[in-house]
Amino acid sequence: MGTISSGIGLISGIPIQQLVDSIIAGRSRSVQLLDSRIQRTTSLRTAYLDLSARVLAAKATLGLLKTESTFRATRAASSAENVLGVRVTGIASPGSYSFTVRSLASTQQVISSGFATRDATFLSPGTLTVERAEARLARGVDLSLLNEGAGVRGGRIRITDRAGGSAEVDLTGVRTVSDVVAAINTQSSAAVTAYTQGDRLVLDDRSGAVSGTLAIEDIGGGFAALDLGIRGSTSGARLIGADVLRLSTATAVGVLNDGNGIRVHGVSDDFRVQLADGSTVDVNLSGKLATDTALSILNGGTGVPAGRILITNRAGQSAEVDLTSAQTVGDVVSAIQSAGLNVSAAIVSSRLVLTDNSEGAGTFAVTEVNGGGTAAALGLTTTASGNTLSGRSVYRIATLGDVVRAINADSQNGGRLLAEIDPSGDRLRLVDQTIGGGSFAVTALNDSRAARDLGLLRPAAGSTITSGRLLGGLATVLLRNVQGESGVGVAGLLELTDRSGATATIDLSSAETLDDVLGSINTAGIGMQARIGASGLGVEVVDTSGGLGVLRIADLSGSLASDLGIVVNSATSSVANSNLQRRYVSENTPLDGFRAGIAFARGRFRVTDSAGASAVVDLTQGDEQTLGDVIAEINSRGIGVRASINATGDGLLLVDTAGGGGRLTVAEEGGATARSLGILGSAAAGTDYIDGSLERSITVTASDTLDTLSARIRESGAAISVAILNDGSSVAPYRLSLTSSISGEPGRFAFDAGTTGLTFSTLVEGRNATVVYGAPGAAQGIVLTSTSNTLSDAIPGVSLSLVSASATPVTIDITEDPLAAADAVKAFVDAFNTVIDRISEASRFNAATNQRGVLLGDAVASRISARLQQAISVVSPGAAPGVDRLSAIGVRFGTGGKLTFDRARFEEVFARDPVAVRDLMMRDETGLVARIERQLDDITDSENGFLTRAGDGLGKTLEILSGRKQQVSERLERERQALLTRFQATERVLSRLQSQQSTLTSFTSALQFPSNR
Repeated sequence: MGTISSGIGLISGIPIQQLVDSIIAGRSRSVQLLDSRIQRTTSLRTAYLDLSARVLAAKATLGLLKTESTFRATRAASSAENVLGVRVTGIASPGSYSFTVRSLASTQQVISSGFATRDATFLSPGTLTVERAEARLARGVDLSLLNEGAGVRGGRIRITDRAGGSAEVDLTGVRTVSDVVAAINTQSSAAVTAYTQGDRLVLDDRSGAVSGTLAIEDIGGGFAALDLGIRGSTSGARLIGADVLRLSTATAVGVLNDGNGIRVHGVSDDFRVQLADGSTVDVNLSGKLATDTALSILNGGTGVPAGRILITNRAGQSAEVDLTSAQTVGDVVSAIQSAGLNVSAAIVSSRLVLTDNSEGAGTFAVTEVNGGGTAAALGLTTTASGNTLSGRSVYRIATLGDVVRAINADSQNGGRLLAEIDPSGDRLRLVDQTIGGGSFAVTALNDSRAARDLGLLRPAAGSTITSGRLLGGLATVLLRNVQGESGVGVAGLLELTDRSGATATIDLSSAETLDDVLGSINTAGIGMQARIGASGLGVEVVDTSGGLGVLRIADLSGSLASDLGIVVNSATSSVANSNLQRRYVSENTPLDGFRAGIAFARGRFRVTDSAGASAVVDLTQGDEQTLGDVIAEINSRGIGVRASINATGDGLLLVDTAGGGGRLTVAEEGGATARSLGILGSAAAGTDYIDGSLERSITVTASDTLDTLSARIRESGAAISVAILNDGSSVAPYRLSLTSSISGEPGRFAFDAGTTGLTFSTLVEGRNATVVYGAPGAAQGIVLTSTSNTLSDAIPGVSLSLVSASATPVTIDITEDPLAAADAVKAFVDAFNTVIDRISEASRFNAATNQRGVLLGDAVASRISARLQQAISVVSPGAAPGVDRLSAIGVRFGTGGKLTFDRARFEEVFARDPVAVRDLMMRDETGLVARIERQLDDITDSENGFLTRAGDGLGKTLEILSGRKQQVSERLERERQALLTRFQATERVLSRLQSQQSTLTSFTSALQFPSNR
């Protein structure tokens, strides 16, 4: 059968494929026309997209021109970079600032005595103790606490001893009482020694002169000596300063009890006061509102002014609420709920929460009436969220004044009980105003320790209960805060016998501080000296009599000597207690300050009791602020574990109460919170507790050397680094060096070597950097401190780098820097010009090649050019005269519609009036940036921009053209197949005819030439 092979008919010899292609090509003109239109449309759409991107890029550059930091950029310079470096980090206010770098931050480092070898010289058995500096017994209080919270004004003082020796001491940058004492004692021109005694500073003349005057005076216009209570003179050898540590209503409760604060129940009443007439007053110091809370004690005692408030609900209804006669929080709640607005009021902790139950879409709000302050004092001027208005906190127990007011304004009081600060300035006093035969006493309620911490659990003297001391002293500790949570026992009579046989009996029944005890021993008139030990953690009593007899200290009554660990009755020259366990961690300890110098990791951890029950404790919610909150979280989990502060007052304690066969275990849940709390891990074998003490104890055996000891210290988890140094000496060159891992005062640590034979000396005391901010020569300056040698908030937007200490003030000059603003304007100009360049390039006609640019004559491109010129030409109404358009700041049109930028002109105008330039660009709605953005949005807005719509229209056109092309192509393909089919049919017909012809030819031949038979 004949077929089409290679496009040519086998029978006909016709070039069929060529013939069909020619026929279809003749019919494909419409496809070529469609291709041409698609190409032109695609090119135009691509050009539109390119223009859109360039316009959007130009708009993006406007972001910097509406950012305040662009126009408030500054440059900073230091007059002494070798003392104080400076770097701008944000928006800074121009001006000149004077700083004096008094000291750089330092990291504590101690070094041991020398050893002959590091790995073969053995130590004596004992225990090394490393603890935070808060455990020291003689921490000087911050000067801000003195003078009833007024603090101490800085300045220079002159000290003149009785022999005429004179010294000037600069106290401008001191922060603590210890700093003051150190500053006086390290000068060498006047023979004077300073120390603390209770609430006073004392200066002793050591010149040896038997006459003359010991005098202290302020110089240079300062008031430091006056405020420290030591300004004055005496003809004797001792100048006793004034009492400068006194309580006031402004004293923060957090500083009471040596910084441990007051431990309140938090919800229920804290203590009950039984009055002589048989009535009682239950006191609640939680700082939470109740219906009977007096309005007068809110807002730190400033109360709530009588007045009216206006409430508007979401339905648009308004009503004035008359609170002129309201006396309690309950009165306020009732008045609001009776206003007829369908608004309810509730007490939530220390705030009021209002709920709008009306129907409507308006704004729920509380406002003042006639300019009053009632709504603000109630905390109700906050912005509502939907139908809920949550007021701000208006009540808390933050100061001693708040405590006094809470007692006096208690709803059960009615003037029968008076709370006040005792005239001594050291104590709180309760006065029973009733008459009767009953007892006057205070008892704790609900396991609260507030009464104990306020020192009120003591017998009355007639109608008065006077608390114990609430502030220990300038540099001592209350006896109730040594030996951890328990404190010392009853103080009574002590019998003292020095080694020469001299005896004395002292009465310590009224002692409340460690200073009281040490001072009484030292003034007993025998050869004994009591003092804080070298480590600062314990006390020691040293015999100074020179005798060889028995040293004896014994309790005749009470247990004070025993509790202090100084009972002795042997032929020894001293007795010591290496660690009195000062309590410095309590339920009030903030989590953020718990790991001094180390950020607290807020996360989750799992506690599993010995019976296998477990629970996750989550500290990520943000409402856990103190260790007390953590304890409450753990204890609320319902498993056999009880959390509390440990017995030594330096960490958390977890005790298993399940009685199971497993071990109490604490594990992290993806964070480091348990480690931060010091409770990560399991209870030791045979124990049922985990003690998160911050104290680190390292046991030293007789086989330990410096090498093994250094390894044990590293393994202890103490925040110190350990190194062994070789000082090069020939006898004992090897020394153990301990350096805090934390810079500044937070990294200070106390170190006690016990009986190990090691002795340590302090090479560097951990100190914060100290900088005085103020004009050169000014008596008063603001003392700034930092744990590092960087100050990031002394000047907003500026970081200061402390390089070296100097007595010469350094001036930091902050000036306006126009570079950022000029660069931002230049960036916009450049971006604008790229749009113009693209339009110009795509609108050209090349006469040589007769080619048209894709945008030549395009109406959209012309409209873009016009709109851009319009955007640049806008005038900002309300702008400063002469600075109301871009041309005023150096932006003008040049050739071809492009912009030019005169930087010099801009910087001139900006230097003259930076505020006017900033206002020109940034003013809301009418500023140039806002107006230009609106013009550019008209071009490229994703929904309504005309360039966007034009591009979208071209996209739809492309879809239509592509569809039509596909239809025509499919039709032509069908026609091609039809033609091929017809030609194939023809070939088949011709093939049959050819076959028939061959048959006929054969038949005819046979007839003409028959075969012979």
